Amino acid sequence: MKNGVILTGRETVIKERKKLGKKRVICGILLFLLFAGAAALVGIGSEDIAVVIFLGIVSFVGIGLIINGIMVLSNPTSGGPFKIYPNYLEMADEHFSQIMYEDKSIIISKNYISPKKNAMNITPLDEVFLIYIRKTTTYGIQSGKDIIFECARGQFIVPIYGKKGIEVDQIFQNSGYACKNARIGYSSENLAYLKQVKMIWGQKNKN
Repeated sequence: MKNGVILTGRETVIKERKKLGKKRVICGILLFLLFAGAAALVGIGSEDIAVVIFLGIVSFVGIGLIINGIMVLSNPTSGGPFKIYPNYLEMADEHFSQIMYEDKSIIISKNYISPKKNAMNITPLDEVFLIYIRKTTTYGIQSGKDIIFECARGQFIVPIYGKKGIEVDQIFQNSGYACKNARIGYSSENLAYLKQVKMIWGQKNKN
């Protein structure tokens, strides 16, 4: 909300892009400061080639993040989803003004779906082809659990680690009902379907 006023879809998207830009600038500055501090400790003239290369990479990445962050802040409607969907602002306005279902994880509108906490992943319902659960482990212990939405132009992820079974079932039920082209579950058959429909979609939508 902005001054007690509900943000429009495009305002929400632009706000998220600016947040991303600020994060990149801050991260870039921290990396560059790390480079400067390390360089001061080991000396710019260090004969250890590995150290010099590492510091150079850190510096390069930091500067790159700063430049990219400034570019995003100066023009938040360039790059990212705007490169994929030139009409992304209109999509956002429609999506957030026509919400049909919403919970703590996803938002489903008349024509689109997105993660609740990421307005940068608004996707047309008919471009979602496969929905399944992916678990991640660290040293044999489960450390993450996500619902993966495989789409025509990539994928988006909805974290569900720690959620109750009934909450996960609701996400699957509502997503599956809304996304008419999507199959549910990770299997060789569904993966083959995903590959086939993405190929057909790509042929129909060649630019």
